[in-house]
Amino acid sequence: MAKELKKVLTLGDAVFLIVGNVIGVGIFTTTGIVAKYAGSALETMIAWALGGILSLLGAMTYSELASMFPLAGGDYVYIREAYGRMPAFLLGWVDLLIINSGSIAALALGLSEYTELSSNLSKKLFAGSVIASLSFLNILGVKKGSKLQNILSYGILAFLAGFSILGLLSGNGSWESFKSVPALSSYDLVHILGPAMMPVLFTYSGWFASAYVAQEVKKPEVNVPKSLILGSIIVTCLYLAVNITYLYAIPFKKLAGIVNVGEISMATLFGREASNAASIFIVFAILSSINSTIITSPRIYYAMARDGVFIKDVGRIHNRYNTPHVAITLQMVISLALIAWGSFNRLLIYVTFIMILSSIFSSLAVFILRSKEAKRKREYRVPLYPYSVILFLASYTLVAAGVLIKSPEESILGLFITLTGVPFYLFWKKGKEEEVHEV
Repeated sequence: MAKELKKVLTLGDAVFLIVGNVIGVGIFTTTGIVAKYAGSALETMIAWALGGILSLLGAMTYSELASMFPLAGGDYVYIREAYGRMPAFLLGWVDLLIINSGSIAALALGLSEYTELSSNLSKKLFAGSVIASLSFLNILGVKKGSKLQNILSYGILAFLAGFSILGLLSGNGSWESFKSVPALSSYDLVHILGPAMMPVLFTYSGWFASAYVAQEVKKPEVNVPKSLILGSIIVTCLYLAVNITYLYAIPFKKLAGIVNVGEISMATLFGREASNAASIFIVFAILSSINSTIITSPRIYYAMARDGVFIKDVGRIHNRYNTPHVAITLQMVISLALIAWGSFNRLLIYVTFIMILSSIFSSLAVFILRSKEAKRKREYRVPLYPYSVILFLASYTLVAAGVLIKSPEESILGLFITLTGVPFYLFWKKGKEEEVHEV
């Protein structure tokens, strides 16, 4: 009998996986971009509030799916159960080759920019050592990786909460941005849902992280839905508080287009020397995002291998550490290869469309599985169904349409990259069928 993953993660561990996965560099940099597209401080805040609401709707939708299928793999499992194994495999394929491995590589290279290393080679070696170290730690046990995740997440939460509370009490900012707020028109609302929402949604991305490790969470039918919802609420409240503080520190007219908004806000509210703290916690946020991805993503490839549609050894569990060590190692190798190549940033743009589509199709799976798996036990059902799911789907479909219109070549190429997995799926499927036939 094949060795299975053990349930060792608590509700708190699962919540911090989400918090650590979501809170990255984005919250320190994207508000200026959002303000550039928004017409006022009010519209900027509405965009961030809507992003949080959509994340919560997505979390509620995934919660029903997670309560039905508390297994390793997250949306790979939901797509498999709703549409079949090939669509699920293609999602896992592009996750491994580009989305997750590429994100890890990009984040690690971003982290190297905060060192004093000058040469490109030394930065790549540093980035590679970070990935290898965190991957090795997570091979030694999911609880070890989770403990590091909790420490990093605690640090980030404490910093952002302290920044917001102390910043607003400092008396060194101004409420000018909120004093003369124009009335919202229908045009303004459409504008908010357009270009201003894209950086917001990407800064909120990762609200589904705990679903990937559901099989290793204690009482997953209850705790995974709780973690998805609690994690989304915590991040939303924190993001709203931080953005109010940004607008207090920097007048709206000056905020638009600024990239290093976190650093400038710190300097304005607490002095130039204090702004160095922003860099320290950006490093915390990057490490947290890398570690969270290394914990969660290999569970997708593990599930693919267990389904017999991927390399068989990737589905192995370490005899001592009870982790999918081969899956973690494979992801590490591909991430290191992408760092060595160093020209993969555009590939991440190519698959942005696929990332959004995967959330859309996973959410649609709720409708399909309500019919297909009507008798399956569910500890959680989506509130206000079907309207809440429809609202989430409509919003994400608008974003997908916006990405397709804005970057048609990249979106189409993303689909092409995804479809390159078809012959590999057919090869592994045939091998599995032959193996079963021989038995």
